[in-house]
Amino acid sequence: MKKIKYYFLVVLFFIGILIGNIINAFAKSEVNYYEEIEPIRDNSGNIIGEEVIITLPKGFNKELISIDASVFDGFYHYSNDDREFIVKIIVNNKTKYDYEYINNSLIIGPKNMFNSYNYINYGVNNGIIINDSYYRSYNAALREIIPIGSELNDEVIDLYLRSYGYSGIDELNKYYDDYYGKWYSFGLLLEGDISNYKETNSILVSDSYRYFYSNILSFSCNGNKFGILKYHGQCENIFPVFNKNSKSIMSNMKIYRDSNSYFNNYLVSAGFQFEIFRV
Repeated sequence: MKKIKYYFLVVLFFIGILIGNIINAFAKSEVNYYEEIEPIRDNSGNIIGEEVIITLPKGFNKELISIDASVFDGFYHYSNDDREFIVKIIVNNKTKYDYEYINNSLIIGPKNMFNSYNYINYGVNNGIIINDSYYRSYNAALREIIPIGSELNDEVIDLYLRSYGYSGIDELNKYYDDYYGKWYSFGLLLEGDISNYKETNSILVSDSYRYFYSNILSFSCNGNKFGILKYHGQCENIFPVFNKNSKSIMSNMKIYRDSNSYFNNYLVSAGFQFEIFRV
């Protein structure tokens, strides 16, 4: 009988240790913030913007947090006639702490999102994989060497470039440099009738990437409007204190996509990052 009682106590002891470990494991598990995106619609039901809701749930107690959000999913519904796209950022702080924005921590930039319906890995720009390209147009430089009515596919351009002493399609960018001058505006390549062929020259794809996010897709806040790749601290005054048990709204941010037929089918992707700390 004593042996049974002894074994019973030993079993209880180990069960207690096991339960304690489980409780500690749950106690130590981190509580993370989460992000939700809700469309903003006009009276006709058209998507005219997005609410990006960042929730700091109960139990969240990190001293420092980096918010990383995609805000432009709605651009897949963006019509060519639209002038602006509203971005309303909401921080839903359910914790028992106040949080504040860390000065100069805001970053706005492209987030080259994967799209399985229109994805080709065209090249790399500043270490970022570029997942899209623009449609070639029959610009002045191509009209100089390619007869009217010709297709603007790689094979045709490659053939004519070689006949003019270039190594082929991989030197199309060099031909443009020679024709327009080294520091030409990328917009010159977009003049003329649009073809059905997307550019494959990796340098030109990189140039189009910079051109699109610097000149076509713009962001505004505090009355300042700038290209996505030209952000230099223009939004520093939009962040309130994220008070405990309350929602803080930043609604004076807008995205603009300038009318440009050459980029109608260009995959748009962008987002923002910023850091907050526990007060």
